[in-house]
Amino acid sequence: MPKNILIVDDNDLLRTSLNVLLTGHFEDVSFVEAANGKDAIEKARANPPDLIILDLAMPVMNGLSAAPILKGLAPRAPILLFTLYANELRDPYQFGVDVVVPKAKGADTFLNAVRELLASHGTPIAPTAPVDRGTATLDESPEDSDRPSPHRTTNESSQF
Repeated sequence: MPKNILIVDDNDLLRTSLNVLLTGHFEDVSFVEAANGKDAIEKARANPPDLIILDLAMPVMNGLSAAPILKGLAPRAPILLFTLYANELRDPYQFGVDVVVPKAKGADTFLNAVRELLASHGTPIAPTAPVDRGTATLDESPEDSDRPSPHRTTNESSQF
């Protein structure tokens, strides 16, 4: 059964780009797209996601307003907040966000976070292309203290 990924962003081009990027790196995934938090809630009710990729700044309903409602509808689905405003956030985790990935940090950071979230919340999905694991992991050990863990912002420098 494919993993259902809900992509929520008000930018049509970015939603399409994320869909293409993820399709090129993961097997057995399906996508539902939403342009704002309200639309995402309606789509999550109709088709519960396995992962939610959520923008912060959107019209109608922003990501932090939608996150707790989405978490209530799909409690096992991790929420990846993918935003330009990562450095301006104060404790987004209280809203049900699992990981924050700044949009400026790049595709590798984003893909690694998605891989880790899907693997940590059910059966891992097979990658279709190798991805450098870099520093985007959700596990933290003393020798990997620069790696993000849940409730931390990723810290990698490649551009998206």
